[in-house]
Amino acid sequence: MEIKELINKKGKYSQAEIDFIVAEGAKVGVMPPTNKGCVNCWRDMAIEVAYAQRQADPTAKPKAHRLRGAAARDGVLFNGRIVTNDTIDDDWDWMMANNFPKQLLEDAES
Repeated sequence: MEIKELINKKGKYSQAEIDFIVAEGAKVGVMPPTNKGCVNCWRDMAIEVAYAQRQADPTAKPKAHRLRGAAARDGVLFNGRIVTNDTIDDDWDWMMANNFPKQLLEDAES
């Protein structure tokens, strides 16, 4: 069972799924909701757990660069390559070497 699967689950959570969320939450210090019958509260807890796990992961590096506006939503086709916020850090050196338009970036000072 994965936390990400539980975040996207439709409907009520089974007792096994709730127990899993509580166990994962205990590992990262996220407390269970006070309203045990609230479906959205368990989903919110699963989101908090996933966020805490990502913050605790030393191998996860934050995204240094971001697209803005419609470019962030849809991506950009630039010189035959599609650039999205998911791929921008991998493509950054190539983008700078090929004069990517800085007005499409949130961090335009780079």
